[in-house]
Amino acid sequence: MLYLLLRTASTYTTCWSLLILINKHLLTLLPPVHPTRYGLDAECRALALELCATWENAWTHRPIGAWHMWFGLVVAYEWCAEDVQGWILGGLNWLLEEVGCAGWRWSGELVEAMGRKLMGEGDWMGSG
Repeated sequence: MLYLLLRTASTYTTCWSLLILINKHLLTLLPPVHPTRYGLDAECRALALELCATWENAWTHRPIGAWHMWFGLVVAYEWCAEDVQGWILGGLNWLLEEVGCAGWRWSGELVEAMGRKLMGEGDWMGSG
């Protein structure tokens, strides 16, 4: 049963993350005042909240693998309110601590850089 929950959470996370990335790309193609922009923006924000809720649920029912959720949290980050962004950073860094990674931490700047890299923009470490 836990394996099924893991697969479901991972599938939703990947699907919602890809939808956000596609919508984000579509937003770059639309004129600044196009009415479709508002719907795409709203969908990205709603999907970001679903990603956060899925991560929280996955972690509550561990060991089903909140480890697989970092991708969705990185994609969701820019679409969330500031307090939720802080929660995301805390979760990502907590996961690092759980696996014994003592020398590296996520920051808002690094999450945003990773988000840009996922869109094919700039350098992963934030230099572009």
